[in-house]
Amino acid sequence: MGKKKLFLCIGIIISIISMVFTFLYYKSNNRLTIYTSNNSYAYKYAKKNMIKTFNVSDSHYKYFHRVWEDFKFNEATDGLMIAKYEGVSEELIVPTSYGNKKIVGIEKGALPSKIKRIFLPDSVGKMEVDDFSNIEILCYKGKKCDEWKENEKLKVNVLDDMDRYILNEDDLEFTYNIINSDEIELTNYLGNDETVLIPETINGYKVTSIAFDGEGITSMFIPETVKSINGNITSKLFNKCFMISIIIILLSLIVYYVSILLTKLYELVDEVYIYSTSIIYLIVINFFVYTMRNNPFESTKFLIYSIIVSLVYLIIDYILSIIIKNNKKFDNDVKHKTDFIKEVNILLQDYDFKELKEISDVIRYSDPVSIDEVKEIEEMIKNQIKTINDANVKDRVKSIKKLIIKRNTIMKDNK
Repeated sequence: MGKKKLFLCIGIIISIISMVFTFLYYKSNNRLTIYTSNNSYAYKYAKKNMIKTFNVSDSHYKYFHRVWEDFKFNEATDGLMIAKYEGVSEELIVPTSYGNKKIVGIEKGALPSKIKRIFLPDSVGKMEVDDFSNIEILCYKGKKCDEWKENEKLKVNVLDDMDRYILNEDDLEFTYNIINSDEIELTNYLGNDETVLIPETINGYKVTSIAFDGEGITSMFIPETVKSINGNITSKLFNKCFMISIIIILLSLIVYYVSILLTKLYELVDEVYIYSTSIIYLIVINFFVYTMRNNPFESTKFLIYSIIVSLVYLIIDYILSIIIKNNKKFDNDVKHKTDFIKEVNILLQDYDFKELKEISDVIRYSDPVSIDEVKEIEEMIKNQIKTINDANVKDRVKSIKKLIIKRNTIMKDNK
């Protein structure tokens, strides 16, 4: 395998290893579990994004079911009185308490005429009976429920203990936008709990979309009403760490290969400098990716670092390629300028005259690097050697020795 292919393979292997470790880190640190039913949109979303899921069966779904209604309250001596309901629900669930205060009654005119059914806890003891003449009351068997049941003006339905009506009893921990007449989108989660139950309805509006980041959330129930998840509920880890790291690696590989093509690295197989900077560059990039595993929310910073390192790498690579090319050119020039001594020695080998030993001795101590000023003399020396014979050998030796001395004198003066 050629050096070019070898170093290309090294770059690919380093990057693949980094991506594999990044993926494994994502899998091991993505602690989020989505609780939902198997036929819901949330289940498909979780599978697509490699999020752990827990199937909520039909028999247990009611234990996760939550609705949230917005009431306005007035203080009473023994708790809170509901002063107004401004939602759109036709079926209303009144919680037992709100903000650690018991809900003890409902003021006259607090409920809109659209209410058809209402669940009342035993804590509610004060209300205008006439306001509930056209509303079906649901309640659990107990003292208050029995009293309401006996009142002929009221339509009361006593619930079995297996039925379960749960309403969030604290402040709503979500912000939302109304999409249309009966749907809303959750835009932010304001709480700090690691376990979050997405309500099915808020003020009667169905929660059909989620568009917030789930930082710090380890488990989340998502009801079947949700048909769209636009936010990154995987605590930003997927987009900000896994995806960004892959982008950084792929971009670094592109820069790596472009650098190889631009600098014709494969022609410099005898040099290790550019190879070394290439490997160091890939190691630095992958170090950024490795470091980013602990800082998934600062991926932009690592992306900028990678771009800067890539630019520095290209500049260094370009400078090194120029230096190496110049060095090679210089080496070639030097090699070419030392050809005279070699050529003379080769010519002398063709003769068996003992007189030529004097020329060999003079050449041996001559400057091996030629200059332009002595080119003509060198040609004269070679031509005279080529014309040596038995008759002129002594004269040629004297003449050649004088030319060599003259050449060396000129070169010495130039230096």
